[in-house]
Amino acid sequence: MLAITLDIDWSPDPIVDAVMELFEKKQIPVTLFCTNPDTDQSGKSSSLQGRYDERHELALHPNFADLKDCEKILRDLLAHYPDACGFRSHNGSTGWPIWSAASRNGLKYEVDCRVFPVDVPPFALSDPKGFCVLVNRFMDANHLHQARECWSCDDIIAMKEATAESCLFVMNFHPNIIYYDMRSTDDYALHKSYYHEPRERLSFRRNVPRGAAKLLLDLLTSAERDHFMTVSDFGRTRGLWH
Repeated sequence: MLAITLDIDWSPDPIVDAVMELFEKKQIPVTLFCTNPDTDQSGKSSSLQGRYDERHELALHPNFADLKDCEKILRDLLAHYPDACGFRSHNGSTGWPIWSAASRNGLKYEVDCRVFPVDVPPFALSDPKGFCVLVNRFMDANHLHQARECWSCDDIIAMKEATAESCLFVMNFHPNIIYYDMRSTDDYALHKSYYHEPRERLSFRRNVPRGAAKLLLDLLTSAERDHFMTVSDFGRTRGLWH
């Protein structure tokens, strides 16, 4: 099975909505790792609770600036997303203290921020008992660093088809990278200066996609609808959590 995940990263609402429209039209569920809107100084990113949680999974995207505060950071996010089952760290911090705090607050899993090029089945931790870690097989931000990346979904489909049934093929995207159809770190630097001020004329909806948006659009067209599921649904169907 294949899970599409989005790291919201305080993306402004119009960009999130434009990207989510792709999944809504195809009726494909995604997992959205949501940052805390209370910490967005721009005021352009709001809570997604009540907007997408009926059709998609809302999970947490905490920014652990200090591991001593990880419990409070998780609780503050859970106030916005009380039904969240899992998380992915925004800044890559992970490990036993965070897993323990997550488990104490009712979370069941973390999707690791790193990308693994091989099958890695979800693995349960003995302490905290029952907490699971899953890994990424793709992240669009990593591909921006690859010279002459063709942004074709052919390799993705081939990797997905070769993935064992015991594994979930997790693909991680970022709304702004899709929206501006980024292809390189130069593209990222170009659009970073107006991160919170969407420029529709530069979006994938106004131009022929050739980068990250092309890959995603091709993937949504090429893969069968029943190949997609959220991270939580995969865990429940496999008996990893309830």
